[in-house]
Amino acid sequence: MNKQPEKCKVTKDNLLEAFWKVYKEKSLYKIKIKDITDIAGYNRSTFYEYFLNIDNLLEYAEETLINEIIEELDNTIDNLNSEELIAKVAQVYEYYGYYLSILLGDNGDPSFAQKYKSAVKSLFIKKFNLEENDLRIDILCEYSFGAILSTVIYWYNNNKPFSAEKLASLLHSLMTKGIFSVLNKCSQY
Repeated sequence: MNKQPEKCKVTKDNLLEAFWKVYKEKSLYKIKIKDITDIAGYNRSTFYEYFLNIDNLLEYAEETLINEIIEELDNTIDNLNSEELIAKVAQVYEYYGYYLSILLGDNGDPSFAQKYKSAVKSLFIKKFNLEENDLRIDILCEYSFGAILSTVIYWYNNNKPFSAEKLASLLHSLMTKGIFSVLNKCSQY
């Protein structure tokens, strides 16, 4: 049986979007295939044509998300200064915030943050020609990626109280001037 590739992609995307809707409401291990297929409008056998189980779907969802974000970042890193780069990162996180907030939220996958940070670190090592096994690079990446990711998720989960540009400006100030300088500025208002 020859399936049309476009139809297969649409079906897989529909299952994926249904998964995200269910995952937003339930912890991973309480999700049933029936929950996903009911929302997507397919039967269980259709699910099994694309995925082995819920864990396989989660792995696909995470890989897809990470690859899309890395591609966005990879396309912008070369031509931007640090402030523009942080602004672009904030825009990317705003766009993907829904998915990131699920994966990094209370019901999320504890291993996702590490997978994501590892992918971003690999991109930065490649783009900036850094030494791969340098503990200082590991610490810098862990600190900065963890801080940025946590801050963006906090901002997203609090209904984005200000623009992505303002968030990027705040993150840029924190990274270039340090927390004490930024706190000192806040206390002057």
